[in-house]
Amino acid sequence: MAIMLFSFASAESIGTFQIGEEMQITNYCQDGSCSYMTLTSLEYPNGTIIYPDASMTNNNQGFNYSFTPEVLGTYVFKTCGNPSGKVICNSDSFQITPSGADSSSENILAFIFIGLIFVVAFVLIIYLRKNFNEDKWYNKMKSQYENKNFVKLVFSGIGYSFLKNMYVIYYSLGFIILNLIADASFTYNINSIYTLMKSVLFVYTWGFILLGIVFLGKVQEWIMYFVNEFKDKAWGIRR
Repeated sequence: MAIMLFSFASAESIGTFQIGEEMQITNYCQDGSCSYMTLTSLEYPNGTIIYPDASMTNNNQGFNYSFTPEVLGTYVFKTCGNPSGKVICNSDSFQITPSGADSSSENILAFIFIGLIFVVAFVLIIYLRKNFNEDKWYNKMKSQYENKNFVKLVFSGIGYSFLKNMYVIYYSLGFIILNLIADASFTYNINSIYTLMKSVLFVYTWGFILLGIVFLGKVQEWIMYFVNEFKDKAWGIRR
């Protein structure tokens, strides 16, 4: 029996889907009705071709085959069916992206807004560091401690510790920047950057955790020094 190559449907692509999520490879008979449809081949983005020769499920509106993609890019698949008793095959495709959306469907204004917030925050931090008077800030915290205003003291102490250890702020800003780049590449389906950023963020996150432990240790040392200074002051001891 001769096998003819025609299209069941006019569309060349069945859509865009998210990596790692189950999707449906679909097709339907445009002319007549099919008693069966088979997924004969599936070409991966890297050029690998598999031949499932698997029967697709008839859902009364068309045929579908469940598939979970693990590779980013464009897949091309071939299906064969028998509309009006003739065996006909055709090829269609689908796109796999990190977010499961076309880049054109996303709103770039959200990232511009986040970027502006980041720039304002960065400028504010630089301004605060430039005008940071350590003795004045420390004396202010002493006054808060003496007045038993412990809520303000806690927030002042956190700010004081950050401004004294600027490397924590710079590393934190770097962490935010990397996450913004990863999110943007994820949203706009820049696959090469997204894959790279996942690896970089994995290493950077562990560094961020270690930095947080070191910073908390320094905060604890400062709290103990601060408390002991007031105890000594109460006993008339000078440090």
